[in-house]
Amino acid sequence: MALFTALGALCAFLFIDGKSLSFDEGISVWFAGLRWLDLWNSLHQVDGVQAPYYVVLHIWTTAFGSSPVAVRSLSGVFSVATVPAIYLLARSLVDRKTSLLASLFCSTSVFVVTYAQIARPYALESFSSILSLLAFVYFQKRPTRLGAFGYVAISGVAIYLHPFALLMIAAQLVSLPLLTPNWRKQLPISMIMALTLALLYTPIAVLQLNDGLSQFDWIPRQEDIVSLGRPLVAFAGSIALAIVMILCSSALFFVVRDREQRNHLGVLAIWFGFPIGLGWAISFYHPVFVSRYFASAFPPFVILVASSVRSIRSEIVSGLATILIVALSIGAVWSGRNASSQDIRGAASLVSQNATAHDAVVIFQPAAIFAFQEELEHRGEVLRAPIVYPLVEARSWSQDLRRIDPSLFPLGHYDHIWLVTIDLDRTHYAALMAHLAKKYVEESYQQYSNVAVQRLDARRPASPLPSHLFDGVVPPAE
Repeated sequence: MALFTALGALCAFLFIDGKSLSFDEGISVWFAGLRWLDLWNSLHQVDGVQAPYYVVLHIWTTAFGSSPVAVRSLSGVFSVATVPAIYLLARSLVDRKTSLLASLFCSTSVFVVTYAQIARPYALESFSSILSLLAFVYFQKRPTRLGAFGYVAISGVAIYLHPFALLMIAAQLVSLPLLTPNWRKQLPISMIMALTLALLYTPIAVLQLNDGLSQFDWIPRQEDIVSLGRPLVAFAGSIALAIVMILCSSALFFVVRDREQRNHLGVLAIWFGFPIGLGWAISFYHPVFVSRYFASAFPPFVILVASSVRSIRSEIVSGLATILIVALSIGAVWSGRNASSQDIRGAASLVSQNATAHDAVVIFQPAAIFAFQEELEHRGEVLRAPIVYPLVEARSWSQDLRRIDPSLFPLGHYDHIWLVTIDLDRTHYAALMAHLAKKYVEESYQQYSNVAVQRLDARRPASPLPSHLFDGVVPPAE
């Protein structure tokens, strides 16, 4: 177990600074650097979904600093802690060897390593969901007041870290008949605990729904059945590996004959499939279906895969399957060590090296300014050109940062405008370029990972013809 935990730590921290800060990470860094009062005022206005995470990150950065490595290390620590936590969860349902195998798959998982190196709450969500599941299992086996209090406290932390943990709470109730033969007796107290969690969540729900569901407006609508498979691909790291894992896991129910073991596998299947299916169904009302939101469904998925590999009767084939899965996972981790979803670092470096004091910088989406400035500061690079949009005061959040409105900034008189655009849709991009085209014309274009840098030159007025050319010319008669 110690060896697998060490392997998980190596994978999580080895290339933690290899990628550029993303748009979302820049917002995390900015929130973490606010004073407590400013932090509350900012959360009250926007991004309440991640509010508890920003509070935890604020405490973390106060102790360890706000560099990209420091802010990401919070996720890294919880990702490493996930390895032994998954072992304990698996051990409560399956045998020791399967539990060890699950922890091995977790330590090298692309999904775990990816979110170990991102300053967002998904590693914390996954870890807290494991503790919630573990507390739920232990309470059903030994129902005590202390167990009920512990379950409510741990699950409360999970749902505060991310609202999609509520889907896992619902999955726990659905799995109750398979988890314990005394489920009818346990159901009333389980329902009371779930209602208590709902009441505890009410304050943060009010904060998160301050803007309705507008914080999910960026998510595209996905109504096709194929979209259900996207979290599976994210968990596995590739389409091929996801298909193999699902087929093996499905075959478990035909191979396993022991009734209790089959019930426990059914519990894992519900914990894995129910939150994803329910999230997909909710998306018909309002799109919320994003793979990383279902981090709480990852632990049961890994345990199911480990159970499927262990169910292979031939030890040689089982060993080869284990080696194949680990090798493919480590290969994916290695190939993605420097792959940024948004290479703001490269864009910031290009602008800082080429922009002059007579130029100006415009950033869309506006909130990306936080990652842009953090990358410059972390790399010790100096930006000579002023950032004319967005204009952000040192410690205040502007609602304009959530709007993509080109008319919000004046065109001014600059030699060049360096336009940095990040994940901008065609409609907004066309409006932005139409606004800039009044005084500027595109000169060069550089594409980074989902980040574009354009240099626009000022339009030069046509030079008047020399006056001596008109000497002796008689003007036309009136």
